[in-house]
Amino acid sequence: PSSLRKVRKDIETLEVENEALKMENDEKNQKRLDEIAKELANLKEKQNALNSQFENEKSVFDGISAKKKEIDLLKNEASLAKARGEFQKAAELEYGKIPSLEKEV
Repeated sequence: PSSLRKVRKDIETLEVENEALKMENDEKNQKRLDEIAKELANLKEKQNALNSQFENEKSVFDGISAKKKEIDLLKNEASLAKARGEFQKAAELEYGKIPSLEKEV
């Protein structure tokens, strides 16, 4: 996601600035180093929260996608069962398993 990319880019930028300021040792730089440390802590906390949110959303999406694939497979199986004259199996799929999975999606 773009918000996560932006936070990562901001962290990288601050870490580069942090390393550059460490090379020059004076009082003004120390103040900026302290500010950078606080900003980095906040950004890393935000990054962790965004990572968690992204993983949760991805997990939900993957679950829905898997159920949709399963529904498609069951629909094909029901069609084949009808063609073979296995009407009981087709009925179980069309009126039992498939609607049950569709409710979950």
